[in-house]
This record gives sequence, structure tokens and C-alpha cells, in this order.
Amino acid sequence: MMDEKERASKLERLAPKPTAQEMEAVNGLFRHFLFKRCGKGEIWTTCCRRHTFVKPDTDNADELRALHAPHTPEPRNGWDHSPTVKRRCRCPYCGAEVTVKELRYSGGRANLWSFRRAVILRQWRGALWATAWDCEKNYSRVGMNGEPVLTELPEMKLLGVYRFAPGVAEQATRPWWCSGGTPMSYHRQITPGKSNGRKGGLWKVHSPYTYCAELGSSYDVIGLLEADKGFMRWCGLRKIHLPSDDFIELLTACCFYPRQIEMLVKLGLEDAVKDLVGRGVRNADIIKWDADKPRNFMKCTPKEAMAACSVGEPMRVLRLYIRHRDTPLKMTIETAAWLAEATIGRGEENYAVRLLKRLDITAEKLTAYLEKNRVALQEGGRPGSSTRRGVLELYKDYLDAAEHCGMDMENPLILMPRDLVEKHDRVTAAWSAIQRQYRKAEDTAAQKAAAEAYRKRLRALSEKYLFWTDDFLIRAPVNADEIVDEGKALKHCVGGYAARHMTGATTILFLRRRDRPHTPLATIEMNGNTVVQVHGYRNELEGCADNPDRESARKLYAGVLDPWLKWLKAGSKRDEDGRPKLPKKRARRNAA
Repeated sequence: MMDEKERASKLERLAPKPTAQEMEAVNGLFRHFLFKRCGKGEIWTTCCRRHTFVKPDTDNADELRALHAPHTPEPRNGWDHSPTVKRRCRCPYCGAEVTVKELRYSGGRANLWSFRRAVILRQWRGALWATAWDCEKNYSRVGMNGEPVLTELPEMKLLGVYRFAPGVAEQATRPWWCSGGTPMSYHRQITPGKSNGRKGGLWKVHSPYTYCAELGSSYDVIGLLEADKGFMRWCGLRKIHLPSDDFIELLTACCFYPRQIEMLVKLGLEDAVKDLVGRGVRNADIIKWDADKPRNFMKCTPKEAMAACSVGEPMRVLRLYIRHRDTPLKMTIETAAWLAEATIGRGEENYAVRLLKRLDITAEKLTAYLEKNRVALQEGGRPGSSTRRGVLELYKDYLDAAEHCGMDMENPLILMPRDLVEKHDRVTAAWSAIQRQYRKAEDTAAQKAAAEAYRKRLRALSEKYLFWTDDFLIRAPVNADEIVDEGKALKHCVGGYAARHMTGATTILFLRRRDRPHTPLATIEMNGNTVVQVHGYRNELEGCADNPDRESARKLYAGVLDPWLKWLKAGSKRDEDGRPKLPKKRARRNAA
């Protein structure tokens, strides 16, 4: 039996060496330059790696255009965000887009050093092999005669060798700081690990670490078509778009679950594969990964899975359907899709299920009732509540207000009124009036303590949510009366939310214009960093001076709401003066 060091050495020795075509593919990953000496008529190209002298009497217009193209300067450093000169040029030989550099203006060219990571796939010796490389190009080197070396292929250092076969995945890797002669460490996986909510729990074979990983530099995959020549040919790897740092884990998963992954991709459930590979989540309530026969892979039929994929968030739809299809709720794919679109997160899903059990009706009956009212709201020109989520929230508000008002909740006409909109407005208005009476009658020590507690909470709310631009302001209410006045001014039901806001059960915010800070414009309900609902005057049922076309408030004020939500999700950061610091955008490269 060979020890791990010998196995790693053997794996490295048997791994396929990059072919000339693969080396050129790696070279194509880098930024292309056209270096020139205009006075001598000398041109170097890094894309097709040519070094030529342009003849004085040449009639090649492309060569002359490239030779006399202006030099493109580089930023002074990584923090130099001054506007750069955008000069585009094409290689006169291969047509690739290049950056023109005049040698006499380029100095030592050390600032042009660049780095990429690459994984090269090859069907080799009866298995799929993958080699992971650190690749770099350095244009500051010179030859023996003192001339610059500009057209060579990238320098490549082998970091990892992988061999994938049915039921087994092997890897031999070394850290990035070690030289090429350093022995590799070996690992072999013949079964998936235990799922613990992390991909490292399932997959011991993983991508090697490199010194630019913390900068977000992902692996570029070369030879993806090679996977179609072996046992993974039916897995549909090109349809699974996931971060390339998870690509090795995807190949490892294909060694153990090739038929399951094939079936999921064909059904359109690539999200289940991404969860398995990237997060170590099996979704065991939907998929039986260890089943022996394809017909037993899922806890539903292929037809049902395809129906779920025809709507958004198919995994949520299937999970809701499978959990409640055999209960008295009689959930179907159609009703599960309706409820999944109307809810956000597990908490709202559970509320919808509790609502069905409370009403003692089937999911089909509730969704049919809500869909009928949604269509009526849409025809009545109430865009804020004409979505599935909006009509469910409207119904939820109605039931809460009716119960607090002491109405007979056993009466079917009370539980499911014919005109939901009219009944909602009347009942929530009555509940708001009752709340106002309670607040006027209760001037006790408990109320003072609650007010003091809210003052402390108000500081936390302001620190998290307070946001302003040149034109708009978003802030929290200072007391419950201000919420009631907001509802009276805008003629909607936010007054009924005052008690829940004061106790922290929900969060109410005001959107105002900075030049009219005391005039209500729109009201926002939040759940953490998620917008629950946004409404203006009469819930957009009627036009007003700020919204004559009765447009949805979420769309009408998107110019301030979208930056505010991004700022919230980034951590509500502020500068030294307390002004909001908007987050910067970052890009991420995908493998497939």
C-alpha cells in the first residue's frame, strides 16, 4: 500500500500536461497588449504572440493603424479613480482587442503584471482529470540582448491535480506559497460526507487556495467540453451556473450523484444542485439523494416538478406542496405556487398555513377567494394591493382588525366577506378609532415606561433606518400619535399598526420630502431589511398631487427606496458626520 505522499506524487506524475492549444487558451484569459516602437516600426502582440517589423513600403492598413495608434496610459495605482483615456484598437493579425503601449512611454512595465487562476479539464486515462494552475504574465523581463520579452506564454505553477471517476474523487494539492518541487498533500473521497450546512462537510475534495483568492479572483475553466466525453456527459454541467470556486465540488458531486444531477438539470431544478455543491444543503425534504432508482429520486413526480419550475422559486413551491399535500389542506402545485409568490420567507409561509388551519378550509378555496379579490383590486385601479402578496397582506390586516374589534369570527361572512376592500377599510378604521380611545384612556405608569422604552428603541431605529438624499427623507415616527396622524392624512390603515410598531412587532417608517418634512408622502412597513409594503394616499386607490396617475409607491419612489435598501443591506454605514455612506458595486465572475 502506498502512503499519501507517494499517491500524491503518482497523481501529479500521471496528470496530463497542458497542450499547446490549452496554453494558448490560458494566454487568452489575460488582457491583450500591443507593444510598439513607432520609430523602428516594431510591433509585439500578446494575443497571437507575434513580433514583427513593419516594412516602410507596406500596404497593410491595419499594421499602419496599429503602429501609429496613440499610447494608452495606466492608472497611477489601485486607488487612482481619475477618468482614464479609453482608446480601443484591434490586433492587425488576429483581430483581438488590444491596449496599445509605446515602449518609450511604458517604463519598466512592472505595473502591467497580471495574474489569473485556471482549471484545465482533460478526459485522460479513463477518467476526468482537472489541473489547477496559478498563471501570471510579467512584461518587465528582458532577454540576453537587453531586449524586452513580451510575447511569451504565461508562467504557470501547478497547485492541484484532480482525478474524477465513478464513485471516487482524488486530489493532490500544495499551498500557493510553496515552490513547484514541494510535495503535494493527498486526499481521496469515496462517499459524500455528512451534511452540516457547509459545503466542507460534504466535500473534502475542493479547490486549492491561492494568494489572490481574497481578492475575489475566481478560476477560469478551460476544456469544459471534456466533461461530455465520460461518465459526466449527461450531468449538464454547462447549464449549472455557479461561482467557479465551487466547480471542483460540482465535479466531486457528479462522481457520487450523476443520475440525480442529470435528472434535476433536465427538470430545471439547478438550484438544488447549487445548494448541494455550494452550501452543503441536501434539500432532503424534496430529494432522496441515496435512492437506488431514478423514479425514487424525488418525493414528487417529474410532472409536478416541471410544473413547479414554470413559476418562480420552484424549490419553495415543491417544499410547500410536499409538506402539505397529504394534509386536510389538500395543497396542490398551483396553490403552493400561489402562496409561495404571496409570501416571503419561512415565517410568512407558516402564517399562511396557520391561516388555512384557522379557517378550516383547503388551500384551493383560500387562493381562489384571494385571487378573485386581487382581480377586483386590479380592475379598481389599486396597484399596491393588486399583487398576490398585496391581497394576502390586505386580508391579514382585515382579520387582525376584525378580531380586535370583537367581531364574530365564526361567521363565514365575517371570515371571508364578499367585498374585501370595503370591509377592510371599515374594520381597520374602527380598530384605529378603538386604539385612539385606548391611548386617551390609558395614562398610566406602564404607558410611561413603554414610552421610555420606545425612546431607546427610537435611537436604534434612527441609527439603522434614518436616511436622506437631496430631495427625500426616511425616518421613524417619534410616537404612536404620529402614526395615527399619518394614517388620517393619507387615508389608509397605518393607524392600526401603531401598537405593533411601539412594541417592536413591526417597523413603520415615514417617507417625506425634505422641503416639506411635516407633510406625509408615503408610509413604509419593514421587516428587518425587507420591505413589507409601501403605500401613499388612499393606498393609490385615488390620485393626489404627488401621485396623480395612482402609480405604485414602490415604483414611484424607487429612486430613493432602492439606494436606501442597498445601504441597509450593506450595514447602514455612516461617515464621521453621520451621513449615509452608499456601498460600492462589485462584480463576480462565473465559471460556466
